[in-house]
This record gives sequence, structure tokens and C-alpha cells, in this order.
Amino acid sequence: MMVSRLQHDAEAILSSLEVNDDAMIALKNLQVGHIYQRVFSGHYFVIKTENQLLRSHSLWDESLTQTPLETGQRLVQDFVGPNKQPLVQLSMAFERFGQKITLIVAEDSSELLAAISHFNLYFAITAFVVLFLSLLLQRLMIKRALLPLSQIKTELQQLANGQIAQLSTQAPLELRPLIKEINHLLQLLSKQLQRSRKATGNLAHSLKHPLTLLINLAESEKLKALPKVKNELISQVNKIQVLSKSELKRAKMMGAGIHGHVFKVQQETSLLVDVLKRVYPQKHRNVQLIIDENCEIQADRNDMLEVFGNLLDNAFKWSKAQIVCRVTSNSGITISIEDDGEGCDKHLLDSLAQRGTRVDSHSDGTGLGLAIVKDIIELYNGKLTFKQSQLGGLQVVIKLN
Repeated sequence: MMVSRLQHDAEAILSSLEVNDDAMIALKNLQVGHIYQRVFSGHYFVIKTENQLLRSHSLWDESLTQTPLETGQRLVQDFVGPNKQPLVQLSMAFERFGQKITLIVAEDSSELLAAISHFNLYFAITAFVVLFLSLLLQRLMIKRALLPLSQIKTELQQLANGQIAQLSTQAPLELRPLIKEINHLLQLLSKQLQRSRKATGNLAHSLKHPLTLLINLAESEKLKALPKVKNELISQVNKIQVLSKSELKRAKMMGAGIHGHVFKVQQETSLLVDVLKRVYPQKHRNVQLIIDENCEIQADRNDMLEVFGNLLDNAFKWSKAQIVCRVTSNSGITISIEDDGEGCDKHLLDSLAQRGTRVDSHSDGTGLGLAIVKDIIELYNGKLTFKQSQLGGLQVVIKLN
């Protein structure tokens, strides 16, 4: 638009050119308005011949940058003019009145540049707002599209926490086959566990009668004359009984990965301590339960009862007066049970969890308790360690992720 205006003014200047009586070029009836008369108005022109230089009054004593042109050539350029004004300059060369004439018309472009700058700013702001709204809209659309997956995620958490037994089938058609397969897998896993427990229980029950007959045989009059045979028979029968009890307990273990089971630590351990106090009425123990509030273990209740029951039972057996049970839930579950008993030689600590190991052969027991605890903890990918307690006895520490 500015170039068109300059072209129009150039044509008006050309139409007003004439040659006076002195053979000099002059301007007659110039129709370009008074703006070319006001000093530094931002509108300027220069007419140059070989012998003359005509300038608009608006230039005052200044001039315009001139680029040599060939006749018939036209050129639009940006220059810095008077008072450092940014100018758009139209230059053209032509032949008239028998001589070469160069006409330069210029206009201040600061307002145009300011308008362009404002446009760029407004465009950038508008583009940013549109982009932000587009991203927000896209996020809302994706969030709405993935809402069923968020619901499944929540249900999976509820499944792990034992709040539900299977996933809801109220989902989009695309997800229903996946949910159906997951629920089917959970059912198969539960049935397989039940069958395993039942089969092992049946086996252990079936062994009771033959073992009883073998014990009666060992105690019969016929074997009194063969003491070595009698002792070996009793020893082997006892080993079979220990192994059957061990495997029966192992069959009852669920381990990690089974849904819908939570062990409430404070509630269950308090009940265990009450039971053990009745089992050992002659032993007056000060039992401290230091357990984080609302502490829960994502595990089968029977498994954890086996763990806490064995460890607390050992503590009641060997302690003198004090038992401390701590359970914290920071960065996983940490269980610590210690007593003020005689403890265990540090060289024997690593062998405590070995099946059949008994530190004191004078007490009752099969030596399976700690081994079973170790098996359960390994099922849950945990770690079991034995230490010498600061109370003087044994400290058992369990870490579960």
C-alpha cells in the first residue's frame, strides 16, 4: 500500500515537470499536497539531472540516499532518512526533455513498522492462547477417552488392598475382553491354590494312620530285643512327621501376588499377644507393641499369623521379662521382634532359619518355626535377619517391600 502511494505521488510529480525559458527543469502546478512542504514531515522527493538537483521543502538541507540507476529502471529500498527516520524509498530513472532524469520519492515507515510489530505481538499472543486452549482441549479429550483405564487402575488398587475380589465388567467394549481374562486368571489362581492346599492336607491326613502304626510297631515287644532297629525306626518316623507338618504349613502359605488379602498389624498382633499370655500364664512378660498407626501388610492373614505367631512364641519362650515388637511402614514394612533372654551365639545366628535347627535341645519343639517364617518371607520377596538384641536376647528383623 505504501509503495502504491509512492507510485501515485511519483506520477503526480512527473506530470508537473516542465522546462522553463532558461532550459531548466521546473515544477508547475504540483498536486502532491502540502505534506511535502512541511519540514521533516516524513514525505520527501528528489529530482536529479546532470545539471540540477530539486528537493522537496520537507527535506530542508538534507538529502536522500541515491542509488545509480539505468534509464527505465525502478527500485524500492529501505533507508534511514532525516532525523533517523526509517524510509521506504522509490527510485526511478527515465528519459525526458532530452535528458536523463532520476526521481526519488520516500515516505516515513515508522508507523507501518510499529503496526507490524504490534500485529506480530498480538498474533504471537493469539497463537499462544489458541495453542494453550488446543492443548487443554486435547488433554481433556484424552483424559475423557482414558477415563475407563483410570477406573481400572483404581479397581486394581482396590483389588491389591483386598477391597474387591475381581474387576468390574462395566467398561467399554474394547476393554471387556482384557477384564474378562484378568478375572478368569484370578479365579484360576484361587482355585489352584485351594486344590494345592486340599491335596497337601489330604496327604498329611493320610500319613497319620500309617505313621501311628509304625510308632506302635516300634513300641511293640518284638522290637525290644532289637534296640538299634527300634531307635532307627522311631527316628525315621519322627522325620516323616516333621516333614509332613512342614509341608502342610507350606501348603497353607499364599505368598505375594494373591489378591484381596490384608493383614491389620495392630489388631492381629494384639490378639496374638493375648493368646500367648494365656498359653504361658506362669510367665509374666512386659510386651511392648510399637506399631505405626493404621499399619497394614498386603499379605495373606494366615501367612502373617504364622510369621508373627512363631516369632512371638519364641520370644515368650526365651525372654526373661521384656519383649518389644516394632512395625514401621516407611519405605516398605519393617518388622522387629526382640527379647531380653539368653540370646544366641553370634556364630549360630546364620543357621537359625535352617530347617530342624534347635539351639536348645532340652525344650519342646521341632525346630521348624523359624524355617517356616523364612519360607513365608521368601514367598513375599522379603529379607529375614537375626541379630543380638540390645535387650540381651535375640532380635529378628524382617523387611518387606
